[in-house]
Amino acid sequence: MAHNDVVYWSMQELQESVPSNAQVLAFGDSWFHYPMLGGSLINNIGDLVKPTGRKILVTGKNGVEIRKFAEGYWQQRFRSVIRFYGKTCDAVLLSGGGNDFAGFDDLRPLLKGDCSNATTAEECFREGDGEDTIIRLQKQVHAAYAQLITEASLTIPGSAKFFAHNYDYAPVTGKGFMGGEAWIRPALEDARVPKKLHNACVKLIIDGHSNTLAQLQSSLPGRFVFIDSRNTLGPKDWANELHPTGKGFDKVVKAAWVSPLKQAGLI
Repeated sequence: MAHNDVVYWSMQELQESVPSNAQVLAFGDSWFHYPMLGGSLINNIGDLVKPTGRKILVTGKNGVEIRKFAEGYWQQRFRSVIRFYGKTCDAVLLSGGGNDFAGFDDLRPLLKGDCSNATTAEECFREGDGEDTIIRLQKQVHAAYAQLITEASLTIPGSAKFFAHNYDYAPVTGKGFMGGEAWIRPALEDARVPKKLHNACVKLIIDGHSNTLAQLQSSLPGRFVFIDSRNTLGPKDWANELHPTGKGFDKVVKAAWVSPLKQAGLI
């Protein structure tokens, strides 16, 4: 499967194409793999990249956590792609961190047992930096990103850049994919978070993830580019609790990705 002869989700299909090399390597979750009409971020990025003659190879799947790329199966996939294509790549795109926080099994442990008396989003989350705290999880996400960047930097050119985005403030609607279970509202309701604080809890998570990426950019100036896509989408731009509509993804790319990609000479 390929999009516009520029975005490939299969290494084998890329190798069977002409030319068969990829200059942009993308790793990540459903924001690079969303299967619905209109595609995902990467489809729109691919359309921008196509006139340059570059190709994009995407590795990952819907639901994968960024921490999984730092261990086991996904770590081996990451290393394999970097080994095959890293020496000639111009950019590495990373989409991860959302699934590390979203979903009942990930989000519920971060919340206190009963938040019914909470008046702020901060009061709903477990305090400190111990196990099952948002601070601990943010540190783990930071460590995973840092590990991937360190490993890839051993192979890719010094001129190549890393790009990573921070999603946007998804509204807590209870909508899942194709009528399936939602990722955010079930955990908030189980913890008795007041409905008026639901969206504030999402904002706290996204802002925390944004701080993680901003720290990486500060520590790797000129090498790591933080794509800040917050406050881009409106309520009607979301298909469900985690994913924009096709037009929403296009909106994010135009608002947040075009300028950094141009500055890097990728489009």
